[in-house]
Amino acid sequence: MDKPAVRHKLLSFFNSYFFAEVNPHKLGLIRILLVGLTLLQTASRYYLMHRITSLGPAFDVLHTPSHLLKLLAVPFPLPPELQLPFAIGYYLVGCCAMVGLFTRPALVLFGLANIYVFDVQYATGVFDHEMGLVSQVLLVLAFAPGTMAFSVDRLIGWLLHKKSLTTTQPLYHFLPGPRVPVWGLRLIMILLACTYFTAGFSKIRYGGIQWVDGKTLAHYLNGQASPNIAGHRPIFMGPAVVPADKKWKDGFGIYTYSWGNKQRNVSRMEIGKFIASNRFIITALSIATVIFELSSILLLTSGWPKLLYLVGAIAMHQTIGFLMDLRFLKFQLLCLLLIDWQWVYRTLLSGFNKVVARRQARTSSLG
Repeated sequence: MDKPAVRHKLLSFFNSYFFAEVNPHKLGLIRILLVGLTLLQTASRYYLMHRITSLGPAFDVLHTPSHLLKLLAVPFPLPPELQLPFAIGYYLVGCCAMVGLFTRPALVLFGLANIYVFDVQYATGVFDHEMGLVSQVLLVLAFAPGTMAFSVDRLIGWLLHKKSLTTTQPLYHFLPGPRVPVWGLRLIMILLACTYFTAGFSKIRYGGIQWVDGKTLAHYLNGQASPNIAGHRPIFMGPAVVPADKKWKDGFGIYTYSWGNKQRNVSRMEIGKFIASNRFIITALSIATVIFELSSILLLTSGWPKLLYLVGAIAMHQTIGFLMDLRFLKFQLLCLLLIDWQWVYRTLLSGFNKVVARRQARTSSLG
């Protein structure tokens, strides 16, 4: 095949993959539910007020701020006089982003605010994987076409158009908006795929092949990583000053780790201990985890491969939540919303119709 033909096929694929038009419903739902869950969790866990207001301007950090915060030259952490206004502003712009009032500016500000909160947590040794992904998804939503579906902005637009007699569309048709290019959803899927892939790659990069021998996973499940069992306190914020020789990871590193088994249910902890004590099961789970995370390129496909990966990711987080009480609810919500439910319905309906047709043909031949 000559080069012009190859170039034409690649351009056709690129245009189809990123610019095919879809209904905007999904992006609107992702905006509402993801922002809503983020606000609910920061409020219920007191993450924001605790992380932002409990740290003085002279606190020592395990990790330096991100390049983005350095580029923006924002104070890190916030001085006392700005801590409460920041918290109030955080919830205010979050509510605006959720309901869709000044939607795009609110999403930009809310995404940047979440990056700031993530940086503060990261600096103290707490690694909120969900916040890291969600802040990026919010910034994609801020610019992606279709994000304003089911928003107050569109409701106001409908009222103004109706008043000026420039539209006869009913509200339930106007609120979602017209069909839009699919690149916003594609970028979110790419971010999710990169998140899972880097999780698997990091295990191999820093743990080597030894990570899949099951000992690391067994440590989390057998009770040694539980802050709820006497004698075990694995979740540390770290000391005030970190020696240079402890900064082993890319020049930054960690002194202690902040991951642990937070499960309090005794029967579930016993199930975890049983799994950890079985060398075959724990090794198989470790290998399967790494393979699954490194296979996240399946999210960039379509049909059954993508569906099975999204369902598998939800099942993985459900299992972690059951055994370790680490829910990753925002990951699960995002995976659930990214499933192409229309394709699932059409595929199941087509399969059902084929089964019915075969039975009818068999009955006719017997008759």
